[in-house]
Amino acid sequence: MDAANVQRLAKDAVRLRAQSVAICSSCNGSIVLSHQLRGQHRVLSQEIAKHRAASHLNKLHRLIAGRLRSGRLPSDSVAVVSGAPAAGGSCDACDQPLTAPRLVMTVPMGDAFVRLHADCFMVWNEERRNHDGRARSA
Repeated sequence: MDAANVQRLAKDAVRLRAQSVAICSSCNGSIVLSHQLRGQHRVLSQEIAKHRAASHLNKLHRLIAGRLRSGRLPSDSVAVVSGAPAAGGSCDACDQPLTAPRLVMTVPMGDAFVRLHADCFMVWNEERRNHDGRARSA
């Protein structure tokens, strides 16, 4: 190989190394930016999830309070409540399916029973106490 070709190859190698360093720096900057954006996305996703959960809980409170007023759910305290995995049907509080992995509470209501998701049961019990307190004060 002659000296001119060696010199050209050496210049190309220096140029390619400089380009590689510049590309590597750019990639590192992109990686840092990506991590920052992922962190911001995570925070926003958590805030949205909290907002949705609060909105769902407020809706559930209103729904159960309405069903207490209409008599679709019992407003009296119950002495015996049973809980077991769901076996189908729908929740008498929220009308959502009672699926096997979820705990279902069975509450007596007159000669029948109402079946509630465990979280709906807790909201029902809270709303029942509120409903009972409002009825006494009226």
